[in-house]
Amino acid sequence: MSHLLALPESALMTWFETKMFLEHTISIDPDAMHVIAGAVIFLVCARLFRCSISSWRVWAALLCLNFFNEFVDLWAERWPDPARQYGQGMKDLLLTMTVPTILVLVARFSPKLLAPADPRKETAD
Repeated sequence: MSHLLALPESALMTWFETKMFLEHTISIDPDAMHVIAGAVIFLVCARLFRCSISSWRVWAALLCLNFFNEFVDLWAERWPDPARQYGQGMKDLLLTMTVPTILVLVARFSPKLLAPADPRKETAD
């Protein structure tokens, strides 16, 4: 029975170690990684769900994955100053969700910005 209880802990630690490996292997600032990963995972979720990026369902899926990721960070690391750790987690959450939030809002309220240009309607400069 104790072996079964160790499985979730092992999976969480594997996820955390994979993130740390990527963070140290790829020479991109961790904050930039959150922005890039958020946009890429958002688009992958839209593709997997087979729906438009205007769907709040896709945005909510990314938010859930983001909460899971931050939970793992809080579970795996203990900073001497919890307020700084929580603040960093909130910053990570905001950075990850910023581009997807902008994309959802643009797709819902100004979809023409995402549509290909119609060459017949373009005016000559």
